[in-house]
Amino acid sequence: MIALLAVSSCGSEETDGFERLADGSLLREVPFQGGPLLDGLRCWPSGDDFDCLAIRRFDPPTLLVTRYVTGSLSDTPSGGRRFGCLFEPAPTEWFRQVIAREPIIEQDDAALMRTVPRIGRKEEWSRPEAVELLRRNGVPANEYVDCRAVHEVLVTNGSQGLMRGELDIRDLVGL
Repeated sequence: MIALLAVSSCGSEETDGFERLADGSLLREVPFQGGPLLDGLRCWPSGDDFDCLAIRRFDPPTLLVTRYVTGSLSDTPSGGRRFGCLFEPAPTEWFRQVIAREPIIEQDDAALMRTVPRIGRKEEWSRPEAVELLRRNGVPANEYVDCRAVHEVLVTNGSQGLMRGELDIRDLVGL
């Protein structure tokens, strides 16, 4: 059962350690090991489930954004995801799509990787191409993230825009 606790500041609520944001999504920030940066989970209600993005930082400050769907906020998958987007804050002229045969733990865990320039030809895997590659590698299609859409949020609003800005998950997963 999900317990709700009203938090007086900013009129937000907390659910299982997640803060409810103005757009209806839920955010849990986790301090990054050894620094002021944050890792985080951001989930949007989707029917009886939650559609979530996990934001993880590596040194040097590289972001890995992955997606998962869960029935409960307290059931964060521990096995890791096998599709994700890698971003480096500077330069912000490229991003990487990553497919791994095992859960992504480190930056080099990719079995397939595509480096995509931000400007110019769209060289990333399209949603149908990525979903087919995921299927061939035994990865659920609901792990797909639209790396270009996430990259544009990061370029426009920074990582705080991804963590706290008003967003619709459907815009970030190509639906």
